[in-house]
Amino acid sequence: MIKTPLAYVPKSYQTAGMMWTLISLVEVICVLFLFPIYKDQKWLIATQMGIMGLTVLFHMIAMCSDPGNMKKPEPITFM
Repeated sequence: MIKTPLAYVPKSYQTAGMMWTLISLVEVICVLFLFPIYKDQKWLIATQMGIMGLTVLFHMIAMCSDPGNMKKPEPITFM
């Protein structure tokens, strides 16, 4: 019989911290270097800021939501 191992994996806040650091770094680079170049194209800046906002929102939803529970696998019978 084949068994799938089920193991509890605790939440890692280090991974979330690294993602927030990288997202912030990209946003700072955009504000300091790219936005001055495209200052006459307000729609481009607004689009980028909107995408950043959605990324933050969806990451917060994923971090705070319940991932669900895995069911114990049923035994596989062979002929």
